[in-house]
Amino acid sequence: GSDPLNLPRATTNAMSANTLLVKLHIVLVLALSTAHELCDDAVSAASRESVGSALLQQTLEHSRGISSEDPQVTKLHQPAEPAQVGDAVSQELGTDLLGDSLEPTQNGHGPKDGNTQAHAHADGYVVLLMFFGSLTLGALLMLFLDRFAPAVPYTVAMFLSGVVFACWHFSRTPTSTISWHTWFRSVEKWESINPHLLFYCFLPPLIFSEAMKLNVRLVQKCFTQVFLLACPGVLLGTGLVAAVAKYLLPYNWSWAVSLTFGAVLSATHPVAVVALFSTLGVSPKLTMLVSGESLMNDGTAIVVFVLMLKAVLGASLDATSVLTFFGHMSFSSIVFGSLIGLAAVAIIGKCAEERFHSDPLIQVMITLCCAYLSFFLGESELATSGVLATVSAGFMVAYFAWPRFVSTEAIEIVWETVEFTGNTVIFFLAGLLFADTLLDSVGIIQAADFGWLLMLYVSLLLIRSIMLAVLWIPLQMVGSPIDWREGLAMIWSGLRGAVSLTLAIIIDEEPAVSREMGARIMFHVGGIAALTLLVNATTAAPLLRYLGLARSSGADQRKLQVLTKHLAQHTQEIKGHRDQEDLRFKGINEAVLQAMVPSLKPSVSPQASDESSSETLQAYREAFLQVVKSHYWSSIHQGLVPRTSQSARLLLSSVDMALENAAESLSDWE
Repeated sequence: GSDPLNLPRATTNAMSANTLLVKLHIVLVLALSTAHELCDDAVSAASRESVGSALLQQTLEHSRGISSEDPQVTKLHQPAEPAQVGDAVSQELGTDLLGDSLEPTQNGHGPKDGNTQAHAHADGYVVLLMFFGSLTLGALLMLFLDRFAPAVPYTVAMFLSGVVFACWHFSRTPTSTISWHTWFRSVEKWESINPHLLFYCFLPPLIFSEAMKLNVRLVQKCFTQVFLLACPGVLLGTGLVAAVAKYLLPYNWSWAVSLTFGAVLSATHPVAVVALFSTLGVSPKLTMLVSGESLMNDGTAIVVFVLMLKAVLGASLDATSVLTFFGHMSFSSIVFGSLIGLAAVAIIGKCAEERFHSDPLIQVMITLCCAYLSFFLGESELATSGVLATVSAGFMVAYFAWPRFVSTEAIEIVWETVEFTGNTVIFFLAGLLFADTLLDSVGIIQAADFGWLLMLYVSLLLIRSIMLAVLWIPLQMVGSPIDWREGLAMIWSGLRGAVSLTLAIIIDEEPAVSREMGARIMFHVGGIAALTLLVNATTAAPLLRYLGLARSSGADQRKLQVLTKHLAQHTQEIKGHRDQEDLRFKGINEAVLQAMVPSLKPSVSPQASDESSSETLQAYREAFLQVVKSHYWSSIHQGLVPRTSQSARLLLSSVDMALENAAESLSDWE
């Protein structure tokens, strides 16, 4: 077919990769549960042993005018659901043998020795319930939305689902008829998740999956423009958002807090809009500018976020330390990430010839390990930017590894599943925390804050417009010209998503950050993410069509008419020349055959429009080039073109280059 990923043996390899994915998810979640308990134990031990940390906490609260005894403004995670041993079934049956997987109970209720506190640590496994419960809900929501409401972004549905579950969680009472104590305990553990655990578990796969799918040819062409948008643009945007937070929002935040808030909202995540670009026929250049800016500004925004958060938590700043910080965070992380990526490519290349049955599995596992190790080692061992290291590693994989993969379909399925998992959990958790902020922060979030949220949304659109206007001339000088329509589309595509929500959750869960500050930041970031997804993402398609950036449906329709006409003619030729002695055609009923294949009816010959508009011709060229690319992939997987050779990359890159100029006549063979 014309699908370049429908390759020989792809289905078998995809099954092996999917088996690996199931095992990996189980291991990952078990590690998550164990690490969560270890982090909580470590924090408790540190709070008992470190008097200096307690003094620092008091100093920070005093500097912000906050009393640690005020329940309205102090972050306290008091679980409403006590750790239990036993369940409704074991209590009803009343036997010591039921109620716990490994230990006896007291007639099915509570531990046998009566010491509930000693067994409180044993319920860390309940985090699995919300994890897999949210994934199940996400799969059902996607099934429904794809069939009945395709215009609704999936991430919005997950965010709103989190809000609904938070309302149920908040409204429960000890006598509630609809209550599930295990679920409530699981939710409470996720709501008090260690910020570092969230940072290390969910950011690496989301960032790496975007980086490894980059169009290398377009990255090289648009790199300078993307760099301007993602580095100077993010710094300018962070400063302007901080000014709005400092001077317009009525919270009396310091500059450090305002800049932290600005960095959180500077990270764009336009996944929903970029998905529309490919279906609407938007130019590859505009798609790369939007998606490339998103990927690179995640790294810049997180570096600024970390710097400002440390300042909020008491770090001293001076010019030398800040310059050293930025230099180490940028240069060291890029070099380290590139080396990790090249090492992963080398291992992937060793499995490229598919000599052993386990080669596809090894390649999938290496990409997953590359994502997490580049992030973990960069952050934990080298004290540099794990995000930039992951982006660099992902780019190396995108540049060298794709022809070396035994099954590109398996790689894409696995990574789409990993990305789905990360987005599902983050948006569901963000909805939970957003609603929890509203319901549990009486006296903090008031009616006026909703007005400030709308003001902030409008301000972000204006700030993005100002940023683009300031960089307009440099952008025109260093790359392909950008017209005003593309600029407007870039402004409207500045959605906030998983990265901003993750950073907001980190602030909200940080023990040294007051409840008042964390609640307000979580409220505004969650609200902005919901507004940009509900308003910008859902109206992007009509806007692109109105601006003339999307290919009209008429061009695709005319292309289909022509292809249908040629298919009908070819079918009639086969019918006319078929061998009557061929056993495949013995005893056929012509009427039934024509009813099943209308193209066989002599009177049916689709009339294709003769109009040869530029859009229609471009659609023909793109279809032709996709067929060419499919044949290249087939040659690579059949061994006619060596996977590890430079020829494989050059052939695939040549098609990408031609697709960039599909609006012009093909002239390679003149």
